[in-house]
Amino acid sequence: VALDEAKVMSVDGREFYSDTMKFRALKRFDVKNELRWAIEKEQLELHYLPRIDLETGHVAGLEALLRWIHPLRGSVPLSEVIPLAEATGLIFPIGEWVVKTACAQASAWRNEDENTPPTSINLSQQEFTRSDLTELIRVALEESRLPPELLELELTEGMLMRNRQAEATLQDIDALGVGVVLDDFGQGHSSIAHLTSMPIKAIKIDRAFIDGVREPGDKQAICAAMIAMSRELGISVIAEGVESELQVEFLKERGCDAVQGFLYTEPLPADDVPPFLTAC
Repeated sequence: VALDEAKVMSVDGREFYSDTMKFRALKRFDVKNELRWAIEKEQLELHYLPRIDLETGHVAGLEALLRWIHPLRGSVPLSEVIPLAEATGLIFPIGEWVVKTACAQASAWRNEDENTPPTSINLSQQEFTRSDLTELIRVALEESRLPPELLELELTEGMLMRNRQAEATLQDIDALGVGVVLDDFGQGHSSIAHLTSMPIKAIKIDRAFIDGVREPGDKQAICAAMIAMSRELGISVIAEGVESELQVEFLKERGCDAVQGFLYTEPLPADDVPPFLTAC
């Protein structure tokens, strides 16, 4: 029980057993069984958060976000589910489902409209380290007949720094023609020089910095510096969590390429994406 607790809750990987852990362990056991049932009974869904190009105003990308629609509890927060899925190994079948479903949906949109933007998929730490990741992506692209340039993989700085094979894996992904987007940029402790050696298509500035650009200060200076640095390196810049026109104005003036956030829309069910693309 303490071992499972350390995997899910601990920062340093250490936990002493306590009576309260038993209750949490039983709860995780229930969630694990329900989550396995959700995969079998198709209770999982993908919603898509549009990325808006600041120059044209058109949709430049769609981020696939997983939703678990529980028959009794409704939409279950994935901030609770993903750590449990990683601790129990269910992250692998869920991740495979996400990759195949997103590719199939993106291909269906492309068949209706050749100008459909790329779809991006978030990878967890465990998914990024699996030895057959590149093969999984290749098969999904082949089965869905989705051009590789219409798929992007999102991962964090921390994932790159913790994986010794990160650079080799990214090179394999790049060889497929799939783009790599660095998520939550600015929250990690990676070396900029190290990142420049990797095939990274874009970075996403973490919402913690974007929230702070409403007023002059350190957050504005940091955002402006990250945008300027990325543009000099030929890397696109995406801002997360945009909720006001003031933020958009600041980011556009500094040369940010694209934004995503509730200012434009919440994540959309697949059926609502084509009308949104047409409207933009």
